[in-house]
Amino acid sequence: MQSVQDQFIEIVSKHFNKKKLKEIHLDLAFRKDLGLDSLSLTELILACEETFGIEIDVDHPSTAEAKTLRPLYEAVVYLINQNESN
Repeated sequence: MQSVQDQFIEIVSKHFNKKKLKEIHLDLAFRKDLGLDSLSLTELILACEETFGIEIDVDHPSTAEAKTLRPLYEAVVYLINQNESN
């Protein structure tokens, strides 16, 4: 079974074809490294929601102010854990 991090990185790789899978890491910047604009970032969030069965609050400061993949990944993990505990 793939880890959440592996699945998350695969989503970035598949949906946005920005980098080879082995070159993607959580500290890549949305705009500078991945070239994602606001629409592409929204698509990434939607892909995460669909894949993991979660709902990400795009207006939450940790998401809205995120500059790299890491805060989005951490939000995904948090929401998955919240769903599992309910």
